[in-house]
Amino acid sequence: MWQSNRLFVASIVVTVIFSAVSNTASATRSFVAGAKVIELRTYGAGKFGSCVAQINKNVNTDGDQTLSCGNARLVSFGCDGSATNSKAEANAMFSNAQLALVTEAPVDIYINDAVKYNTTMCVAEFIYVK
Repeated sequence: MWQSNRLFVASIVVTVIFSAVSNTASATRSFVAGAKVIELRTYGAGKFGSCVAQINKNVNTDGDQTLSCGNARLVSFGCDGSATNSKAEANAMFSNAQLALVTEAPVDIYINDAVKYNTTMCVAEFIYVK
């Protein structure tokens, strides 16, 4: 009886550890804190989601999760509505990026690498101007 309880507890511990490791390995969302917006770009015909910010941090390595964005300093908001954000949400986030650029305020931003434009540019899900 004691042996089977010990085996049961050990299997639960292994399951919990495996779940934690597999969840972090497959993360597609990262929180990047204290970034500075250094450039804004707008594109026509839906290219790169139409509105993009360049930040001073590497979204692949400077956040709380490792991402695989081809261009590590450019972030799209998807203002054309073709990504995860609606047009209204994306344009509101782009307006916040404009505010951050003009006031030189730092931003906190969530980046998602599950959706990319031209396999290189990841999409922002959230931006907060400090």
